[in-house]
Amino acid sequence: MASTPTITPSNWKYDVFLSFRGADTRNSFTSHLYKALCQNQIHAYIDYKLHGGEKIEPALLERIEESYISVVIFSENYADSTFCLRELSKILECMETKGQKVLPVFHQLDPSHVQDLTGSYGDAICKHESDCSSQEVESWRHASKEIANLKGWDSKVIRDETKLIEEIVSDIQKKLQHMPAPSIDSKRIIGMKSRVEDIESLLSFGSTGVLIVGIWGLGGIGKSTTAEAVYHRNSHKFEGHCFFRNVMAESHKHGLVHVLQEILREVLENKDLNIGTKVLPPYIKRMLQRKKVLIVLDDVNSSLDLRDLLGEDGLFGQGSRIIVTSRDWQVLINACEEDNIYEVKNLNEDDALELFSLHAFRQNNPIQGYTELSKSVVSCVEGIPLFLEALGASLYKKTSVEYWESKVAQLRTKIGEDIKKSLEMCFDELNQTEKKIFLDIACFFGWCRRDVLHQTLDLEERSGIDRLTDMCLIKIIDNRIWMHDMLQKLGRQIVHQENVDPRGRSRLWEAEDVYHVLTNHQGTGKVEAISLDMSATKEMNLSPTAFEGIYNLRLFDFHNPNSPDELTRIRLPRGLQFLSNGLRILYWYNYPLKSLPSNFCPEKLVELKMPCSQLEELWNECQPLENLKLMNLSYSSKLSLVNSDLSKVPNLEVLNLAWCCSLVKLPSSIKYCTRLTELDLRKCESLCTLPSSIGCLTQLVKLNLTHCKGLASLPYSICELKCLATLDLELCSELTSLPSSIGELESLVELNLGHCSKLSSLPNSIGELKCLARLYLGYCSKLTSLPDKIGELKYLKELKLHHCLALASLPNSIGELKSLDNLDFYYCLKLASFPDSIGELNCLATLDLKFCSKLASVPDSFGQLKCLSRLDLGYCSELASLPDSFGDLKCLSRLDLCYCLELASLPDSIGELKSLVELNLGYCSKLASLPDSIGKLKCLEMLDLNYCSKLASLPDSIGKLKSLVKLHLSSCSKLASLPDSIGKLKSLAELHLSSCLKLASLPDSIGELKCLPRLDLGYCLKLVSLPDSIGELKSLAKLNLYYCSELASLPDSIGKLKSLVELHLGYCYKLAWLLESIGELKCLVMLNLHHCSELAWLPNSIGKLKSLVELHFGYCYKLAWLPESIGELKCLVMLSLHHCSELTWLPDSIGKLKSLVELHLGYCYKLAWLPESIGELKCLVTLNLHHCSELAWLPDSIGELKCLVMLDLNSCSKLASLPNRIGKLKSLAELYLSSCSKLASLPNSIGELKCLGTLDLNCCSELACLPDSIGKLKSLLELHLSSCSKLACLPNNIGELKCLLRLNLSYCSKLASLPNNIGELKCLVMLNLNSCSELVSLPNSIGELKSLVELHLSSCSKLASLPNNIGKLKSLEKLDLSP
Repeated sequence: MASTPTITPSNWKYDVFLSFRGADTRNSFTSHLYKALCQNQIHAYIDYKLHGGEKIEPALLERIEESYISVVIFSENYADSTFCLRELSKILECMETKGQKVLPVFHQLDPSHVQDLTGSYGDAICKHESDCSSQEVESWRHASKEIANLKGWDSKVIRDETKLIEEIVSDIQKKLQHMPAPSIDSKRIIGMKSRVEDIESLLSFGSTGVLIVGIWGLGGIGKSTTAEAVYHRNSHKFEGHCFFRNVMAESHKHGLVHVLQEILREVLENKDLNIGTKVLPPYIKRMLQRKKVLIVLDDVNSSLDLRDLLGEDGLFGQGSRIIVTSRDWQVLINACEEDNIYEVKNLNEDDALELFSLHAFRQNNPIQGYTELSKSVVSCVEGIPLFLEALGASLYKKTSVEYWESKVAQLRTKIGEDIKKSLEMCFDELNQTEKKIFLDIACFFGWCRRDVLHQTLDLEERSGIDRLTDMCLIKIIDNRIWMHDMLQKLGRQIVHQENVDPRGRSRLWEAEDVYHVLTNHQGTGKVEAISLDMSATKEMNLSPTAFEGIYNLRLFDFHNPNSPDELTRIRLPRGLQFLSNGLRILYWYNYPLKSLPSNFCPEKLVELKMPCSQLEELWNECQPLENLKLMNLSYSSKLSLVNSDLSKVPNLEVLNLAWCCSLVKLPSSIKYCTRLTELDLRKCESLCTLPSSIGCLTQLVKLNLTHCKGLASLPYSICELKCLATLDLELCSELTSLPSSIGELESLVELNLGHCSKLSSLPNSIGELKCLARLYLGYCSKLTSLPDKIGELKYLKELKLHHCLALASLPNSIGELKSLDNLDFYYCLKLASFPDSIGELNCLATLDLKFCSKLASVPDSFGQLKCLSRLDLGYCSELASLPDSFGDLKCLSRLDLCYCLELASLPDSIGELKSLVELNLGYCSKLASLPDSIGKLKCLEMLDLNYCSKLASLPDSIGKLKSLVKLHLSSCSKLASLPDSIGKLKSLAELHLSSCLKLASLPDSIGELKCLPRLDLGYCLKLVSLPDSIGELKSLAKLNLYYCSELASLPDSIGKLKSLVELHLGYCYKLAWLLESIGELKCLVMLNLHHCSELAWLPNSIGKLKSLVELHFGYCYKLAWLPESIGELKCLVMLSLHHCSELTWLPDSIGKLKSLVELHLGYCYKLAWLPESIGELKCLVTLNLHHCSELAWLPDSIGELKCLVMLDLNSCSKLASLPNRIGKLKSLAELYLSSCSKLASLPNSIGELKCLGTLDLNCCSELACLPDSIGKLKSLLELHLSSCSKLACLPNNIGELKCLLRLNLSYCSKLASLPNNIGELKCLVMLNLNSCSELVSLPNSIGELKSLVELHLSSCSKLASLPNNIGKLKSLEKLDLSP
């Protein structure tokens, strides 16, 4: 078979080649498209020569070959030109031989004329037969048909040329993002090749699992540039990808949830995705877990932020890669292995000189006479790219040697102070306007859109942005302004240096400075801009004239990156009298007043953002707002707009009124906002109608009415919104119908009617929406059918009908949706069948029929869905069979048939699914066998047969699945054996056989699975032995043999598993011993042998397990001793021996376990003593000895356990005393001595346990008193003395336990009184004195227990009365006085 043609990055010079008929479109559509491509940094080739149409130049053919994408603009006279037709033939050739992408555009030409060679196009080709060879003319016909039938655009469908061009550019951008990896262009990115190659090596793209790689280095060293180069070279290998810049700055400005949301939107390719919290909902987690993603998190400075952004383990799909750049080593080491952190070093001398020269001379080397001067500059800045670029750009075209020498002298004098000061020279080169823009960006506009910055500048000032770009002081990335944070710091330092007093500075952004200036009414005319993070300031009470002195204010930004529910931080108790009329941007989060100042006349105002405000009305009649383009008043719950005249804002482009719940209607004056492109009315729950004048908004592109629960209908005039592209009516639960005029929305691309629970039908006119690409009808629970006209939506790509519970059938016209890519019928419980026409959906890629429980069969025409890549039939519980035509689905990559309970067999044709990657047959409980043809699925990576309870065997052909990575056979209860061919699955990484109840053995060939890292045989109750070949599984990391209750021994070859990390042998009841070879498992981290009830001894080789961290022997009832070699387990952190009831002693070598943190010895009934060496366990945190009923004493060395936090001695019934050195346990927080029935006293040293929080002495029946030192336990929270039947009194200093919350003295039958100072326990919440039968009275001080919630006095038979001040217990909720 021939290999698939590809264009290699080294072969192309252009992103796009434009093929067009000059006379038709050169000065119109084509020139506009070319301009848009250039504006979006897409390198396009356009031929400017006016050819007569005969001879095509060889150079032009080379340009076609050197392009990644060709855009063919078919126009009326395109075929008149043989020049164009020869281009077309060459483009087809490049498509077929080089894999070039081709996009046809039909400009004022019917596509069928080209596809069928009819009309003027066909006539034109026929005319060439007289003067061109028939072979050549035939090649033009072939090229025309082939290219015209590719997916493209029709200008008669998308009539708005601007919108058409936007769509074409957007599609080209997506294709460029997925193009093959470019070579590392050393001319553009100096010193980059080795960096990128080293990082790509760390990323191990061929391996499975999720890997995090860190990039570490100084500011300006090139971390972001390096990460970006790696990203662009490799993003095409992933299903989802995102490069998120400036994590630190963006999370500080907008909050971490915003950052996470933007990452998810890009990775999941859903620009409308919204999350309100860092905790992701399950459906988003599932989407991420199915995706292999590449994410770059640039400039992270917080380990906590990074943890929240990456989420828990297993969040991203197998093969995902995360790259994190940071200056902080600690941030990276907390996220990834040290070996996966790459340090970016300074450029060497040659590379540094080349980079400097590129910016200073626009060539690779210094020009003659400047070599030594250039070397001097380079030596001053130590090879840091940021400085080299900025200094080089500042010296460009400076040809005076004297000037250069003076700059070198400046640099040399400043090296001793701070190398970053060299950047000040670049700033000094700017004029006043450029300096103003630089400082605005440094202080306020980092990573903002270019057009936002534009709007804050006068027309003549805007060229300054380009100058800053030329000077390498900023970059324009995706139409956003990016400035390195070191340059930001420089800008802020410059502003700080303007004046020691913040009143004399041009810009204020630090919360303390803003607070000082505004609260002291000290603002001056020098202040031009204020930005305040309101979450970082304390509450301010401002006077009405607080802003009066700040009359030159241009930019005003009081933002809050945190929750909208946060309380108001800025108050104006006496109103506000003044705001600067020079304001261009006014952003005031949580504005506290009903209106703006009456004298506020902001003629230059461009953006007004006042989310979460208390505004009720906007402005008075005289305020001129001709420049206002954006108004955001979202979450202003009192805003009504009843008296607001919107004719004052004729140039408004964006109006956001989301969550304005007092908004009952829009003012009719909205008709004057004729330039409005976006109107957001989400969650305006009081909004019942839209004015008919809304039809005057002829430029409106996006209308969002989500969750307008009161909206019952749309006005007929909605049809006049000819530019409307998006109409969102989701959760409009009162909406019963759409007006018939809806069909006149000729530009509508997206219509969302999800959750419109009263919508029972769609108008027939829906078919007139010729541009509609996405139609969402999910959760329209009353929708019973679709109109026949639905088939006329020729450009519909996505149709969502999930949870349409009443939908029972589909119209035959559904097959006419030729562009449909995604069709979702999830949970359509009544949908029982499909029309045969479903097979005509030639572009359908995804079809979701999950939970269509009435679906008993699918039509034979399913096999015609040639583009179908994903088909979900899970939980179609009545589906009994699949048609033979399924084998025709050549593009199918994922087929889900889980829980198809009636499915008894698969058709033989299943083997024809050559692209199938995943096949899920889990819980198909009637499936008894697989067809032999299953072995033909050469691309299959995952086969899930879990819970196929009738499956008795696998076909031998299973061994032919060379790509299989995961094979799940858990709970196949009738599966008795595996075929020998299983060993041929060389790529297998997961084999799950748990709960295969009849599986008695494994084939010898199992040892041939060299890549297998995990083998799960848990609950294989009949498995008697493992084959000797098991030792050949060189990659095996985890072996699970839980509940293999017939397994009596392990093969000696087990010691050959050099990669084994976890070995689970729990509940292997017949396993009596371990072989010496177990000690050869050098990588073993966890060995679990609990409930191995026949295990009586351990081999001495156990001590060779140098990597062992966890060792579990719980419930090994016959284990009587541990070998001395146990002490050699230097990495052991946890040792569990609970319920080892024959264990009588521990070896002295136990003290050598220097890393041990947990030691569990509970229920070791015969353990009579602990070795003195126990005190050498310096890291021990938990020591559990409960129910060690023979333990009579503790060694003195117990006091050496300085890290011990929990000591459990409950039910040690022979323990008569504690060693005095117990008081040296300075970290002890919990001490349990319950039911130590021989314990008569506590040592006085108990009072030295300064961290003790819980002391449990319940049922210590011999304990007659507590030592006086008990009052020293200042951290004690709980003291339990229940059933201490000899305890007659409490020490007087009990009142010193100031933190005590709970005191339990129930059943202390000899306790006659409480000390008076009991009232000093101010934090006490619960006091239990139940069944204190000798208690006669309570002290008066009991009324001082102000925090007491529960007081239990049940069965205190001698207690005759309560003190009078019992009523002072204001927090008391429970008083139990029952007899």
